Amino acid sequence: MLPGLLLVVILGLSLALLRLFLVAGRDSPALVESLSLPGSQWKLVQSEREFGPFTFAQLARFAGDGVLTVDSRLRGADGSELVAGDLPGLFAPRPADWPTQPVHFQTFAGKADPVRLGRGSVRIEGGDLVLHGRRRRLFALRREDERIPVAAVENVVVDGRLVEFDRRGEPRRRPRLLRLAAPEAARALAACLPGRRSAATSQVQQDIDAYAAFNARRGRAYATLAVIAANLAVFVAAGLAGAGWASGDALRLFALGGNFGAVTASGEWYRLFSAMFLHSGFLHVGLNMAALWEAGSISERLFGRRRYLAIYLAAGLAGGIASINWHPDKVGIGASGAVFGIYGALAMALVANRHLLPPTIAVRLRNGALLFIAYSLVNGFLHPQIDNAAHIGGLVAGALAAAAYQIRPPAGRLAAAALVVLVAVGVVRAHQIAEPLRDEMEFKRFLADYSQREGRLEAGARQALAAADRSRREAARRLDGEVIAGWKAEEARLAAIVRVSPASRALRDPLARLIGLRRESLELLRDALTSGDPALLLWSQRKQAEANRVAQELIALLDDIRLRRRGRVPG
Repeated sequence: MLPGLLLVVILGLSLALLRLFLVAGRDSPALVESLSLPGSQWKLVQSEREFGPFTFAQLARFAGDGVLTVDSRLRGADGSELVAGDLPGLFAPRPADWPTQPVHFQTFAGKADPVRLGRGSVRIEGGDLVLHGRRRRLFALRREDERIPVAAVENVVVDGRLVEFDRRGEPRRRPRLLRLAAPEAARALAACLPGRRSAATSQVQQDIDAYAAFNARRGRAYATLAVIAANLAVFVAAGLAGAGWASGDALRLFALGGNFGAVTASGEWYRLFSAMFLHSGFLHVGLNMAALWEAGSISERLFGRRRYLAIYLAAGLAGGIASINWHPDKVGIGASGAVFGIYGALAMALVANRHLLPPTIAVRLRNGALLFIAYSLVNGFLHPQIDNAAHIGGLVAGALAAAAYQIRPPAGRLAAAALVVLVAVGVVRAHQIAEPLRDEMEFKRFLADYSQREGRLEAGARQALAAADRSRREAARRLDGEVIAGWKAEEARLAAIVRVSPASRALRDPLARLIGLRRESLELLRDALTSGDPALLLWSQRKQAEANRVAQELIALLDDIRLRRRGRVPG
C-alpha cells in the first residue's frame, strides 16, 4: 500500500516539475527528468542519460520552445539513434542569417519593449533572433545579448518601422517591440520570422495594412503641416519682437494681437483669430504643435482639408470666446483651443461612425483621443494658471462640428445649430462682461512701467533739494516745475482709469492714495522752502512717512498676489 502511494506522489511531483520546466526554464540547456507516458515513441539522450519517452507532438513543442535543438540526440523504441534535425517536420527550415541592424527598444510615443530599453541592435544568427541592448533594470548599464529561438517567435506585426512579436509560451502581457531605422528594414526582418499569428493578431495586421493604404490614398497632411509652420513662424516673429522665448510678456503679446476680453468684445474681434497663433514660450508652442500633429494628420485625412481647416478655425474661435467669458481680465493666447477641437472632432467622428477606419485602429485612436482630453482637462483643473475654458470651448465646438459633418440629419443639423447658438450666446455675454472692464488693459499698462516713472520723479526731487543750500527759491521752483507736475500727471492718468476688475481695484485705490500723498508731501515741502515755515516742513515729513507706509502695504499686497496667482497661462 505504501509503495503504491509513494509512486503516485512521485508521479505527481514529476509532472509538476516538468510543467514548471516548460514554462520557466525553456532557455536552460538541461532537461528535467520526465516520466514515461503511454504511446511515447522517442527518448531524449543528454549526457548519456535518457529522458522520455515522448510523442512527436511533445518533441515538436520542445523544439518550438527552444529546449530541443537540431543536434539533440534521440533514441527510438527499437534502440536506433538519430539527431532531432533528421526527424521530418520536427523543425522548420533554419532561417537564413540576417545582418545586424540598429534598433530602438522604445518609441517616441511611449511604447516600449518590456525587457530592453533604449538603443541596441537586432540580428538573426544560427536560428536565433539576437537582441543586443540594455536590460530594463535599475543600474543595468551594460548591454548584452538576448537569444530567442526563431521557432519560438509568433504573432509578428509590422507597423511602419515597428516590429512587434510574441515569444511562444512567454507569460508577458505586452508584446516585444523593435523600432528599426526604416519601414523596409522592418518588413525585411518580419519576412525572416515565422508567420504564425492568432486570429486577433491577424486582424491587427490587416487593419494596419488597410490603414496604411487609406493614408496613402488620402495623401500627406499638408494642411496640418501648413498650420504648424504658421504657428512656428509667428512664434519666431513674436520672439524677435520682444514677446519672450521661454515665457511670454503679457503686454507685448497683447500688443501683437493677444485675446483680452474687455478689448476684444469692445470691437477688436480679430484678436480671437490672431491669438490662436501666439504662444508664451518654447514649451507652450512645442506641446501644442506635437498634439496638433498627432491628431491633425489623422483628422485631415478623415474630414478632408477644407472641413478640417473649418473645424480648426471654429474650435479656435469658440475657445477664445469661452476664454474671455471666464477670464475677461487675462490675456489669452495659444492654439490649444483649436487643438482640443481637433481631438473632440476625431473622438466624435470615431464614436458616431464605427466603420470610418479599420476596427482596431479606430479603437486605438478613439481611446487615445479620449485619454488625451481627460488628462489635459484634469491637469487644467489642478493648475489654475492653465486656461481650461479655452480647452473646453474648443473641445465642444470641435465635437459639434464633427457631428454636423458625420451624423445624418436631423441630428447633424441640430449639432450645427447648437454650435451657432453657443457662439452667439458667448459673444453677447462677452460684450456684457467687457463694459465694466473697459479700462483694465490701460491699468496694466500703467502698472507696467510705474516703478520706472516713480524712480525718475524721486531722483528729480533729490536733485532739486540738493540746490536748496544755494537757493531755497530755486529748489522750490524746480520741485514745482519738474517733480510735483509729474506726480499730478500720474494722479490725473490714474483717476481716468475707473472701469477695472475687483482684483485691479484692490491695487488701484491704494496706489492712487500713494501718489496723492507723494504730491501733497512735495507741495508742503515746496511751501516750506518758500516761506521758511518749520511747521510746513513737519507736515511734509508726516505725509512722506504716511506715503512710505502705504507703499509697504502695496508691496505686501503685490507679493501676496504673486504667490496666489502668477497670471493665467494662455491656452
